[in-house]
Amino acid sequence: MTVKLWHCDGARSLRPLWTLEEMGLNYELVKMQFPPRFLHPGYTELNPIGTVPFFTDDREDRLTEMTESSGICQYLVETYGADDLTVRASHPEYGEYLNWLYRSDATYTFPQTLVHVILYWRVKRIEILK
Repeated sequence: MTVKLWHCDGARSLRPLWTLEEMGLNYELVKMQFPPRFLHPGYTELNPIGTVPFFTDDREDRLTEMTESSGICQYLVETYGADDLTVRASHPEYGEYLNWLYRSDATYTFPQTLVHVILYWRVKRIEILK
């Protein structure tokens, strides 16, 4: 098994990085500056959409490539067995677990981005006005 994660500080790649650490798996970490599609020539040849995270799991029987942070976490837990980090389908609250797991991307990302952009430009404006 060769698990590899491409990561940028402050990016969603923190989720699978944290999962890898919690599970104690061996992995290779490639740290990059953000945005990698512009700052790392050749990255889009590896990952055509140019986003982070980018994750590969090169096993004897298959190569898995993924770009969705929550999906990578779920893949790791289900593939390498970390029962203390998941809720199984047989559990009565499995649906609620999945809802919260994917809400982080589907529901919260847009408002979080708006707040980030507004706060960033407010700080920049204050710096410019000084």
